[in-house]
Amino acid sequence: MNEELKNILSRVDHTLLAQGATWNEIKAICDDGIKYGCASVCIPASYVKQAAEYVDGKIAVCTVIGFPNGYDTTAAKCFEAADAVKNGASEVDMVINIGWLKNKQYDDVRNDIAAVKAAGDEYEADTTSDGKAGAGGVHTFTYQAEGSGEATVTLTYARSWEASDSDKTVVVKTEVKDGAFVEASVQ
Repeated sequence: MNEELKNILSRVDHTLLAQGATWNEIKAICDDGIKYGCASVCIPASYVKQAAEYVDGKIAVCTVIGFPNGYDTTAAKCFEAADAVKNGASEVDMVINIGWLKNKQYDDVRNDIAAVKAAGDEYEADTTSDGKAGAGGVHTFTYQAEGSGEATVTLTYARSWEASDSDKTVVVKTEVKDGAFVEASVQ
């Protein structure tokens, strides 16, 4: 296979979203996706866990949220996204609400996307807290670069009953070049 074709295939999500897709068909596109060096396999959510175990990290597993019409509520999309990530999806493709877009409800579309992006965040409570409210824990955010460049993420820790102060703010700057992580700094 020539380099140009390899480059093209490395950007392709090998997809099977047919309603009647069987596990054997899903395995076949996983095998083909690995063989041809595709970016991911995009499959129904019901097969994500099984496929993630089957490919064992050899290719990214993707699924779709709000598919095919995008009419699902934001809460339903968030549940679908969180469930997909929990089951091993490393990529989630979401269908936006086209009606909102046509109605020029741009803030609703942006908020829908932002909520689904945040749904993959993980919070692990401190197990020594006996489940007490306000107990500490670890909140993990995962970001995926969409291209080369720099990004700054500002996280501010605040409780609704407290005034925010600057020593509870963390600024993370990252740089990605040619699809690879270059540098990160925490301020």
